[in-house]
Amino acid sequence: MADADSTAIDTENRSNFDGLTDEQINSMDNDEFAEKLYLDMEKREACLSMDEMDAIEKFWEVDRVCRRMSLIHLTKPFKEISDMVKSNDEFALAVTDTLDLLNTESYEQFLSYLQQALTVMMLALAGREDMNQLRDKARAERVN
Repeated sequence: MADADSTAIDTENRSNFDGLTDEQINSMDNDEFAEKLYLDMEKREACLSMDEMDAIEKFWEVDRVCRRMSLIHLTKPFKEISDMVKSNDEFALAVTDTLDLLNTESYEQFLSYLQQALTVMMLALAGREDMNQLRDKARAERVN
């Protein structure tokens, strides 16, 4: 038999959207929705450990050749790439290897991490009244 603590609803980690229908969520005004989302995000744990982050960084350092090989294909007309693949076995092998690496889930997972990071950063900044001024200042400093 479970004790009372294990059957209690965990209200501390419960989402502010739990129990709401899509219609109720869609009918919220922007401020109400943003407030609930912000409160949910404040409960959120980290997505990655530092060790996981280091492993991802290491993968991307090693995978630099694959990224460069991929981008090279965007710097030349298709016909030139196609002719090189047909006439040069070594280049064709490198293209095949790159294609196999690009078809892995690693890139999709990395994109997912970047999208999550973007959401976290945007919501964290949304809590500041001077968010737009900060963004303007960051852009101006980046240009210089």
